[in-house]
Amino acid sequence: MNNSVHRRFTAVACAARAATGKLPPMGAVIRWVEPQMREPLAAAGLRDYGDFVDTSLGVIVSQSGTTRTRRIAIEAGGRRETLFLKRYRYAGPRRRWRWAVDKARVEARNFERLRSRCGLNTPDVIAYGVHRRGVRLLDAFLLTRAVEGAVGLDEWPLAPTPPGAMARLMRAVAGAVARMHAAHFYHFDLQWRNLLIRPAGDGFDVIPIDSSRGGPLRTRWGRAHGRMRDLAQLDKLARQRLTRTQRLRWLTYYLGRRRLSAADRALVREVTRYLDGKLTPEREAVSDQPRGC
Repeated sequence: MNNSVHRRFTAVACAARAATGKLPPMGAVIRWVEPQMREPLAAAGLRDYGDFVDTSLGVIVSQSGTTRTRRIAIEAGGRRETLFLKRYRYAGPRRRWRWAVDKARVEARNFERLRSRCGLNTPDVIAYGVHRRGVRLLDAFLLTRAVEGAVGLDEWPLAPTPPGAMARLMRAVAGAVARMHAAHFYHFDLQWRNLLIRPAGDGFDVIPIDSSRGGPLRTRWGRAHGRMRDLAQLDKLARQRLTRTQRLRWLTYYLGRRRLSAADRALVREVTRYLDGKLTPEREAVSDQPRGC
C-alpha cells in the first residue's frame, strides 16, 4: 500500500472508529456525494462500509449474478426518504476481478455525465464505496435517492391512453435517447425497465438508470456499435408491445426527420439482424422475465 492510499485509509479508519467503535475492512473506501446524509443513515444502522454491503434493511427489489438492490426508507430532515442501495459482489476466479473497475463508481460518474452532458435527470447519488484487496475487486455499493412519481417504461400503461399521450411519450423517449447519442454517450443496457417515466406538464420526463455498462465512446466504430446496441435493446420489447408503424414512427422521432433515408433503413436491418441472432425463442422468453427478488 503506497503512502497516499495508506493516509486515505487511515483517515477513513479513524472516522469510522470514532463513529462506530470498529474498523472498516482494509481497502474499503466510501465516497460521500451528500455528506449531510451520514447522520440519518447512521441512525438507521448504516454507519460503516460493512453495514452498507451486508445490511438486511428494507426489501430486495431486484438481483442478478453480481448485484442486489434494496429499497430502504429512513427519516432525514423531518421527512421520510426512500433510497435504493445496490450492492455489487464479485465472486468466482480471483484473476477475473484483478484490476477491474468497480461499477458503483462507473454508474455514479455516468449519472453525472447524463446530467451535465445530455441534460437528462438521473437519480441523486448519495454515496458509493468500493472494497479491494490489493488489485482484486471484492465488492462495492451505490446508494441513490428514489425518483418520486416515476415508474419503469416497462410498467407504463400503453393502452388505453388519452389522445396524443402515446405520441408525446414516444417523442420524450426518442428525444432522451437522441440527446445521449448526440453527446456520444451509450448506455449498453437500454432495456425498457432501465428508463423511468414521470409525467411533467404536457409531456414526460425520461430518467435513465442502471448505467454501469455504458459511457462515452470515442471511435466511429464504437459509436456506431453503441447506437445499434441501444436501439436493439429498446426494440426487443417494442416488438411485442408496439406495432411496426409505431416502431418506425419512434425511429423518425429519434432521427429527427419525417422519412427514413437509405442509411436509416440499413440501420433498421442491422438492428433486426442483431436481435434475430441474439434472441432465439428460448432466449427471448427468458430475457423478458423480470429480475426476481
